[in-house]
Amino acid sequence: MDRTHTPAPYWLLCTLFVVALYNVLALPKLNGQTPTQVMKGYVPDISPYLKHRWWEPVYYLESDQRHFPSSGKERLGRWVGPAEDSGDIMTFKIIDVETGKLVVHSVTRSALDPTSVNLRAEFALLLTVEGEEDAEMDTFGLTDPKPQARGRLQATSELIPAAENPLETRIPNFSPDEMVGLHFLKQQEDGTMIGAKVKQKTNDLEAQNHQNIKMLVKVGDEDGYEEIMSYVDLCDVVEGQHKQESENPNAQFMFQDIIGHEGPLSKDHKDYNGSMWNLRVMWQDGSITTEPLNMVAADDPISCTKYAIKHDLLEQPG
Repeated sequence: MDRTHTPAPYWLLCTLFVVALYNVLALPKLNGQTPTQVMKGYVPDISPYLKHRWWEPVYYLESDQRHFPSSGKERLGRWVGPAEDSGDIMTFKIIDVETGKLVVHSVTRSALDPTSVNLRAEFALLLTVEGEEDAEMDTFGLTDPKPQARGRLQATSELIPAAENPLETRIPNFSPDEMVGLHFLKQQEDGTMIGAKVKQKTNDLEAQNHQNIKMLVKVGDEDGYEEIMSYVDLCDVVEGQHKQESENPNAQFMFQDIIGHEGPLSKDHKDYNGSMWNLRVMWQDGSITTEPLNMVAADDPISCTKYAIKHDLLEQPG
């Protein structure tokens, strides 16, 4: 809801929408069936959920009203899900942007398509807001309550922020909770890359908006440092590295040097990772990570032996 800037009065509608959506999604614990299929015995049609996205600005056809020839029949609204108890399967619930009321209509189209903007509907909304000095229509994210250019026709691209457009908005692939425990490489001021781990999400009032969520990150090993990173910035870093890995699945990185070690570690030690010893490894791309000895030794036993001789570790257990 915070990602779509849904106003608080409509959070219950969003909750009902999510519940209805989950009822038509196949679940592994139901052997690939949907809850609706289990309860009612038929496979539900998910078409109503594919036409629009929650809180998407839409035009809907006001077919049940009489109009002057100069008046348009489309009105601007927000899509809030299928209307399961009204009309056919492609009937939807819509919040009218001008009145704030819930209406039910079946003829809808996205208001985010720049090639088919209904200027009359946009202009009607603009005039309505301009006529009310205390209007709160900005709650819907469509207009400024006191536009600077009064009486000027504005296209949808001006009325709807770019961040609201689902075609242009990049939604993070990870939720804040999924980020906790994730390992990634963090670039330092000198350009080197050091292994880092997401420790936890900070809990404060600002975290109510996902754009303001902060994550606590541990950079380096036990002697490293902690840093607060923006959730959005962290998503960019992690997703960028995952994209690199997916685009180059056969890429292999060789480590350049072993620059430190930790151990011996017991199995209940917080840094135990399958080996009594951990090695700090510098890779060819400049990144530094902490890896278990058994993994590094499997790839390059000679370098591990040289490091053990240099640091008098050959007689140590593990």
